Amino acid sequence: MERKLNVGGGELRDYPGHWKITARIEGETAELSVIRKPDGTYWEIAAVHIFPPGGGDVRFDIGNQITDGKELFQCEEYYAQLQEKLAEQEQEPGIGDIVRIDGEQGQWKVVGMRDANEPRFQVQKGNDAATQVWVATAWIKVIEKYKEPSPPGIVPEKGIMG
Repeated sequence: MERKLNVGGGELRDYPGHWKITARIEGETAELSVIRKPDGTYWEIAAVHIFPPGGGDVRFDIGNQITDGKELFQCEEYYAQLQEKLAEQEQEPGIGDIVRIDGEQGQWKVVGMRDANEPRFQVQKGNDAATQVWVATAWIKVIEKYKEPSPPGIVPEKGIMG
């Protein structure tokens, strides 16, 4: 029986350009967790602080830099696999995305998460909840990815016309 390598992680929102990479072989308890800095160096994670007192979502205490050639090669492989995995996920529909469905007229909006038991998503036409249906993932083509609304701009103290 071949055991699967699970690679996960992503770019740290509080630290742009820094990536957390976690790799674990299925069925084993040991896992590798490292931080990749923007300069391409890899560092062990000494501690993780969720919602640290100084603010932010998470803080990592960095341990030793990884300098061993074999370990560096492994980290680069895991980073490449993570990038590939994230690129594939980007192609998959998400909540709020505008999609086209094979054999159907018009554009639809994804309103429900992927069904855990079957490869399908819940969609509806525009904002009409009465049109909600489950559709097989294979029939969905993403037209436009949903983008979080940007925060409001700063209004000058004296007003725009001041």
